[in-house]
Parts: sequence; structure tokens; C-alpha cells
Amino acid sequence: MVDKRFWKWMPLVFGVGLAAVLWRGQAVSFGDADDYMAKAHELLTTGGYSREPFHTILPFFRVPLYPLFIALVWKFVPESILAIQVAQVALSVGTSYLLYLIGWLVFKEHRAALVGALVYAFNPLALYWLGDVQSEPLFTFLMAGGLLFFSRMVVAESASRWDAALAGVLFGLASLTRPTAWWVALALSMAVIVFRIDHRPWVRSKKRVLFLIACLVLTIAPWTLSNVRKTGGFILLNDAGGYAFYVGNHPLNLGLYEGSDPRVQADILKSELQFRLTREKTEEWQRTHGYWSLPIQERERLWLHAGWDNLRAEPWATMRLWGY
Repeated sequence: MVDKRFWKWMPLVFGVGLAAVLWRGQAVSFGDADDYMAKAHELLTTGGYSREPFHTILPFFRVPLYPLFIALVWKFVPESILAIQVAQVALSVGTSYLLYLIGWLVFKEHRAALVGALVYAFNPLALYWLGDVQSEPLFTFLMAGGLLFFSRMVVAESASRWDAALAGVLFGLASLTRPTAWWVALALSMAVIVFRIDHRPWVRSKKRVLFLIACLVLTIAPWTLSNVRKTGGFILLNDAGGYAFYVGNHPLNLGLYEGSDPRVQADILKSELQFRLTREKTEEWQRTHGYWSLPIQERERLWLHAGWDNLRAEPWATMRLWGY
């Protein structure tokens, strides 16, 4: 199925990824990296996974799959940042392979499939991800796998219910890496039915989609049940929704689009939003509500309400931000 000419490119893809890693060095700069590594340490030392945030700068807990990935790497090469980076390069090669398979499935043409794979492999942003401790390489690999089997479900004449099952499982694993995958998977599944993009009879398409969603739900269900057991309330994946809503829609984000230097503005935003404003909010709520003693669901609700307060106070700024 895979043209042998494809494999000639893979050493170069791996080499470019490795060069990107070595060029960036082993300094960890990504803001979420400390959280991921702390959870990996917890998994290795205690076998547990706390639902409390690692620190108060980012006041939510992480979904578990990327910390588990780090823990598995550190099981063989303890504490090595380089080992994590090299493993991520391998994931990037795997993603390129999956994208080639998707391109071949859709276009039935080697050149189109190869171009699609290489566009990802040499994408500067994808290469940038490899040189730090962040979940995007694992997330993209799992999403590409899910999209491959989803594409088979929609396009391939020989597709079986196992394609829907594997798509659901891989989308579920991606959701346990970054929760946005949950919404992407649901949107793609609904598109099959609403826009009739599957050539099969509607009833059969609906059954396939429902089977995919069932497998997605079953994949994340053990984690959700563990959340219920540990927090006493229903949390599907994690408690970041309210905080992300507040931070993502804050008028300060306009600086990224209306400022003179986006890089400077990004540093200001990180300092203002993730440090000063987050600290001020949590300190205020600690005084008024006893924030850190509240159930996790109540903390998330406070962030959600604060986000709505910003939207109501500055609707025009919010509309401009959404437009950008």
C-alpha cells in the first residue's frame, strides 16, 4: 500500500526532527512542562494521580496520557529530557506515516500522499514542538491515527465496524492527552450524518457513527469514573474549562493582534494573565470563598463566571477578539 519511495524520505524526516531537538537544547521552557513532569514523577513514585493542580499558576489538573508517556520514557531513561524529545521525534515520524496513509486512501496517488506527509514533517511549528516537553506530538499522532480510521470508515469500500471502533479508541486516547479532541471527534461524527458525507445508506452510517462514539466514551470512561471517585462530582476529562474560558476570552489577548510586536505581547500576556491576574483572582477568592478548600467543580464555576463577567463588561473587545 505504501510506495517504497515514501520510506526514502523517513531518515530525512527523523534527522530533521532530531536536528530541531539538538538545536533547541534541553532547556525546558514550555509553561505546562513542570505540571506534566510532576505528574510523571507522581506516577513513578506513588502510582497515583492527584487531581489537585501542581501549582497555583495554572489552577487545574491535567489529563493523564502525556504524563504517562513521560513516565514510560523515564522508566528506561530516568529524568532525561533528551529521551522525551527523541521519543517525540519518533512520534512525529509516525504521524507523517499516518498522514501518508490518509492521503493515499483519499487520493490514491503517491505524490499527493507524500506531499501531505512532508508538509507536516517539515512544518516549523511541528518541529518546534519536538524540542520541549509539551503534549502536541503525542496528541497529533493519536489524532492522525483516529483520522485514518475515520477516513476509512467514510471512504473505503472495505471499511468494517472495526474502523469505527479504532477511530473511537484513538480519539478517546487523544482526548486523554488534550481534551479538545473530544469535541473534534464529536463534530466529525455529526458531520457524517448531517452532511451525508458517507456514501453508505444513512441508517448504516448512523450505526457506524454511534459505534464510534460508544468506543470513544468507553475509552475515557475509566478516567471519568476515577474523577468522580476522587473529586466527588462529575468531571468528564479535567477541570480546565472555566479557566480556559476566562483566560482565552480576556481582553488582554487583544495585545497579540493589535500590539506592535507579537513576541513581546505574548510575554506580557503570560506574565499578566497566567501570573498576575490568576494569582489575584485565586487570592481574592481564597479570602471570599475559601478557594482552595472548595470542591474542584466549584472552583471551575468561579472561573466560568469570571469569564462571563468580562464578556458582559467589554462586549466590543470580546467581539474584536473573536474576529481575530
